[in-house]
Amino acid sequence: MVPPLLLAVQRDCKVLDLCAAPGSKTCQLIEYLDGCGDATLVLANDSNIKRCHLLVHQTKRLRSPKVIVTNQDASCFPSLYAITGDRLVKALKFDCILADVPCRYRLPSRIFCCRFYTYTSGDGTLRKNPFLWADWKPSGAHGLHLLQCRILSRGVEMLAEGGALCYSTCSFNPVENEAVVAHVLNKFNGEVELIDVGDRLPGLRRVGGVSTWVVELLLRDIPFVRPLNFSEAEEAVYLCLWRGKESFVAMLEKCEAKSMLILLAGPVRAAELWEKHRN
Repeated sequence: MVPPLLLAVQRDCKVLDLCAAPGSKTCQLIEYLDGCGDATLVLANDSNIKRCHLLVHQTKRLRSPKVIVTNQDASCFPSLYAITGDRLVKALKFDCILADVPCRYRLPSRIFCCRFYTYTSGDGTLRKNPFLWADWKPSGAHGLHLLQCRILSRGVEMLAEGGALCYSTCSFNPVENEAVVAHVLNKFNGEVELIDVGDRLPGLRRVGGVSTWVVELLLRDIPFVRPLNFSEAEEAVYLCLWRGKESFVAMLEKCEAKSMLILLAGPVRAAELWEKHRN
């Protein structure tokens, strides 16, 4: 599994896995930190309580005392605080964060109160999960875009300066991949930047990210989605994005604290402001 390899966790790292269940990547991170100092921490979170039980079962096999499992919505994960040696309370920031965002989401209809729309993506796994063909549509990623933007934004907020965040999906749709990364880069206005980690796995077959794509129209009761052409972005930046056979990976690094520019969510606004601030 590529994302934990790219994070390259080190001794005494505080690691947060925002969407951890079923726990395979979390166990990989725990094994990397086996035998490290007492300051090491792996916090594994998932929003689904049933999947959290599976996560506990998976991590318990490793018998590590440095694992904490939480059941929270990753898009609004609560701030954590730690007591330092001089008894001062400060916000806990993480050195490494993994955001392997969900590819399935249920959203209540704005017209029919008892009806739910289930957005299914994960088209990178269609070969090993052929049952996805029954529910998969190109527009499925639209219902996931805003959730994925919120999760990645919350991860950046909880990242320590100089820390690394790995954003990954099991989708080929740019709305879930490049559009989410573009939104966050614009939202934090230089506080976070893409980094090239191609030297960490030189033998991995991959291609760079795309810079243009078309978004299709969704259901009429979802007003925040409309047809658009994503404008051409800076090609050098998107070469840092990885596309493999079944996944998309982007590595972000937290820079020195700067004033934040809060933007509207969505791939349309992200594209417009990308060009504005680049010029």
